[in-house]
Amino acid sequence: MNFTKSHRENLEVTIDPEDLPNFSLSRDVDPAEEQAMKEQTPIDVARAFLIELEKAFMAHQMEELLYLYDRKFNKISETIFKTTPWPSAAEVEDSSDGLEFDLTTHFLYGELCYRHIYARLQQITPEVRLKSFENYMNLFETFIETREKIILPIAWVYDILDEFLYQFQTFCQSRSKMKEDDPNMEIYLQDPDNIWNFEKVEWILQELVKKSGVIKDGKVIDAKEKTAVQYFGYFAIVSQLRLYVLVCDYENAIKSVECIDYQSIPIFTKAFNCLITLFYYTGFAYLMNKRYRESIKLFELVLTCWLKYKQFYSKSF
Repeated sequence: MNFTKSHRENLEVTIDPEDLPNFSLSRDVDPAEEQAMKEQTPIDVARAFLIELEKAFMAHQMEELLYLYDRKFNKISETIFKTTPWPSAAEVEDSSDGLEFDLTTHFLYGELCYRHIYARLQQITPEVRLKSFENYMNLFETFIETREKIILPIAWVYDILDEFLYQFQTFCQSRSKMKEDDPNMEIYLQDPDNIWNFEKVEWILQELVKKSGVIKDGKVIDAKEKTAVQYFGYFAIVSQLRLYVLVCDYENAIKSVECIDYQSIPIFTKAFNCLITLFYYTGFAYLMNKRYRESIKLFELVLTCWLKYKQFYSKSF
């Protein structure tokens, strides 16, 4: 991160209250609706949610998408799918006559379903890991290849990338503990080109940045029109930083955020977790490269920011 000397002494990050999650929603799941869901079958609840999700996504209804993502999905998970996984979109389609969902809806819903398994059920089999990876790759490639304007809540965009790296990390940890005669090893070896690996994770993050066009002449620019594609690009820069730190490549970690200067910091305040990740991992990379002064300054900044705004922050998962 490039800060001029005049900024290094009195560095401060100010966040617009409108960008904090608690200020973004004014509604919650209605108690009557919650009771009605309890009287339905799980597949019917999932079908209704998918229909709402696709309708809001196609109509670019940002507030409705945020409500479905941040409130309703969690409420349904707590009441209907507390101990079981959500049915897949394909299973919902098979249980309905003539009902088909858009592929992007499939991938977005799948991302939520696999995250539900990782966060709440802990039933992480090799099949789940591989299917989740395939779903992420399909989702990202859809955003990279599309020419249409795509709208998603900013918090959801960052959470997708955050979860993507988390699942990659847990896969590496699980894989390192496996023995050669582990039966799960055969599952991974059946299709070694389509499993979690550093090269593919690095490549998809680089492609998201490239597609978004948020870097010009080596610097992050404030895009005039910010759709989900642009925010994927901004947050993929931070995700590359985190990825390189995870594999102890601290030089590339620092290089990955050299495009960010003090003036571009407000872009990353749109997702509070992203801001904390940016300063924490950059500070850690500086520390490991023995750039202690810069490291201390960034840690001081991130702690000050956290203490100032933590009471406003609520986490989706």
